[in-house]
Amino acid sequence: MPEETRKKLSEAHKKRDNRGSRSTNAKLTETKVEDILARILKGELQEDIAKAYGVSVSAIAGINQGLTWTHVPGVRSSSPRTKLTDDDIVQILLRFRKGETGTVIAKDYGINHCTAYQIKNRKSWTHVTLPDRIEPEVAI
Repeated sequence: MPEETRKKLSEAHKKRDNRGSRSTNAKLTETKVEDILARILKGELQEDIAKAYGVSVSAIAGINQGLTWTHVPGVRSSSPRTKLTDDDIVQILLRFRKGETGTVIAKDYGINHCTAYQIKNRKSWTHVTLPDRIEPEVAI
């Protein structure tokens, strides 16, 4: 295969979004993942959930830990290991907009400064967006 063709195919592959149910190997859908999260939060055993959806226990654990299906809203915020919520991400982005440094922001949220900059540069938590219109803060 010519090098030029190989490069074009590689670029096209990078642009494709095969996450979640768009993957040819997916056994779950975004809706099912949301249902799984609800069942986890109710305290159901991961083994029972896995059987109900015909997937492995590790697939359910990956969802619960925020390792897989991270594009589905709520996956990361439901993880017990996650320090941040979607609302925290919005506040972090707003603080960056105001000119605060990542080091100061990271300290306030108990995260590494690299994590703060990944959020700022949209390398992580990409499913969280800022509202179109941001209301001014009201002093109390």
